[in-house]
Amino acid sequence: MLRRIARRGIPALAALLGLLAAFITLPAYAADIGVHDLETASVPAEYRQFALGSDGLDFDSIEWGDGAWMTYRFKGAAYRYPVKPDAGLTIPNVGKWTDEDGDTRQIDMRLSVKEGDVIAFLPRRGRLWWQTVHTGKEAGSIPYPDEVRSIWGTFTPADGRYGATMTASFTYHDTGESVPDTFKGVVGFNDLDGRDDQPDLLMEGVELLSGFDGAYRLKDAELAEYGTNGFSGFKWDAGDESRMNESPQILHRLTATWSGSSFAFRYSAIPPKAEPYIDPWGTFGPSVDAGDLRWTLNAKAVDKETGTALRTWSGTVLRIGDKWSIRPPEIGGYRYAGLAAGSDALSGTETSTGLRNRLVVLEYVSNPTTMPDTGGSGHAGHMPSIVGAAVTAAALAIAVMARRRAGRHAA
Repeated sequence: MLRRIARRGIPALAALLGLLAAFITLPAYAADIGVHDLETASVPAEYRQFALGSDGLDFDSIEWGDGAWMTYRFKGAAYRYPVKPDAGLTIPNVGKWTDEDGDTRQIDMRLSVKEGDVIAFLPRRGRLWWQTVHTGKEAGSIPYPDEVRSIWGTFTPADGRYGATMTASFTYHDTGESVPDTFKGVVGFNDLDGRDDQPDLLMEGVELLSGFDGAYRLKDAELAEYGTNGFSGFKWDAGDESRMNESPQILHRLTATWSGSSFAFRYSAIPPKAEPYIDPWGTFGPSVDAGDLRWTLNAKAVDKETGTALRTWSGTVLRIGDKWSIRPPEIGGYRYAGLAAGSDALSGTETSTGLRNRLVVLEYVSNPTTMPDTGGSGHAGHMPSIVGAAVTAAALAIAVMARRRAGRHAA
């Protein structure tokens, strides 16, 4: 065949290359990914089978590459810095994956840092976090130890952003072999902070460099696009790091899907213009799907004078866009006086700027002129309308869709 190509020249070679390309599946590169709103697009089921996170890990089981890391203790914490090219750490048993033959295998992950990039790793608050390292001496910054500086020198980050490029690669735990190209997964990049005092600053972000198929975020997420398929936090700090599934944290989360045995990303942050220097943190964590966006509405009636609970009602699931309406019920021997301080409203719409479980507390005062209530706390006639009549059908439809989606994921 090569002799025939030589006689026919370049056109024949081009045709052959085109034929070969038709049989080769190239990895998904960041330029090819789509960006989706979670309210209208669900993460496909084939990716949900393997969800990567860093919470709940046994930190003692992490294998730090031999001689590739230096431990530096600062203010009671032990930070690890890369000191060799392609420094990596291996986390065993990050999850299970079932292959096309139906065999379920434990998966290990190796996370390596690009040569010359400096990032500090620290197990913190039940997760494995990474943190940008600044070469300066700004107040509050994680130090750049002299031992590390002697290896990598003083660096000037591109576009004023500090960070590191990292590659995550996946292998079978029992054999150490790389997973096949058919491997798919979903990951959350969490706690992408903005700055309250500098709301336009694209503070802390992640660029999806290779291996990724899609990016997912809430429609009004506080994430701005930048760089190479990058998403950076802005407007506000992401909030309490122990409450990843509530606002505002969930507004500062990027969910991404990937295919194949590895993906590469760059985590970076820009030093704020105001002092002190704030240390940005990043972590893998819970990804989010449309079926996960649900919170609970609870209601109870109490005696205003004593705080004694007169009636409680079981919670109702709310999702973004759901409306609720509660009609205060009649309670014998009492009259409705209003809502308690700090109570949620009697009616409203769930929005992604207020993602939290809700509690409506109705206060009642004694009214001896009415007949006492003998119906008991479970009497159906005394139950308030938690979800308004106009929304009941819609709420049921949402619940049905959630069950169907769960069935697809389990298939």
